[in-house]
Amino acid sequence: MNITYRIVLSTALSLGALACSKSSDEAKAPERLQEASTITLAELDNLKVDVAEGTEPNKMGGELMIMSMDESFTVGPVSSSTPATLDDAKKVAAEEKGAEIKSGSLDDGWWISYQAPSSLGESFYLKVRREIAGKSYICQTSVGHKSLRDGALAACKSLRP
Repeated sequence: MNITYRIVLSTALSLGALACSKSSDEAKAPERLQEASTITLAELDNLKVDVAEGTEPNKMGGELMIMSMDESFTVGPVSSSTPATLDDAKKVAAEEKGAEIKSGSLDDGWWISYQAPSSLGESFYLKVRREIAGKSYICQTSVGHKSLRDGALAACKSLRP
């Protein structure tokens, strides 16, 4: 993990400390602190995603970073290090000593979330792989607050052409 990504994650952790501390179930959308709106990701073939109103994506390498009081994640094209299948993602979670592993299938992909130790303390991880309009995308996060991860899951599930 490079230093820029760590700084961005530290910022996300700070946002998480300010966010609502209620836990939420992945089966339902988390309670939002801000109104949701749809933004277009011009750098990613004009994909649309539902995030907190007023949120603007920031370029970070080949991905876009999206941060608000409700969600914090990156989204971009898959790379060679992206797990190809849910089973591959489960192996990664096990290697990272993941606990509370939850996963599911989507019409066009899969998602996995878990909690594991990290250099920043206990972190909440998420990977969502989507096949949209013939292209593969990864939406992911590693944050210090469960509500940000749950918000990222809801946003990643909302990705569409």
